[in-house]
Amino acid sequence: MILAVFTLIGLAVAAFMMYVAWQHNPQGEFHDETGVYWGYWLLLGFSWFIAISGIPYAVGVGVLAYRSIVRSRRARSTPPI
Repeated sequence: MILAVFTLIGLAVAAFMMYVAWQHNPQGEFHDETGVYWGYWLLLGFSWFIAISGIPYAVGVGVLAYRSIVRSRRARSTPPI
């Protein structure tokens, strides 16, 4: 559930930043009379998506791994009744 939330937030932020870049378009970096420079524009969206979603994903995987290690140690150290 949390991964879905971060994915949606990441997509929303990436789409908004791509929109802002398209409107601002400094020195024709993303589009001009000859066409659209998809590489730069999509790289901008991808980098924002990774910054917003990828970092929480990495933290979440770390937390899940830590919890798994702690639970397995507790299960091994519990004396049988």
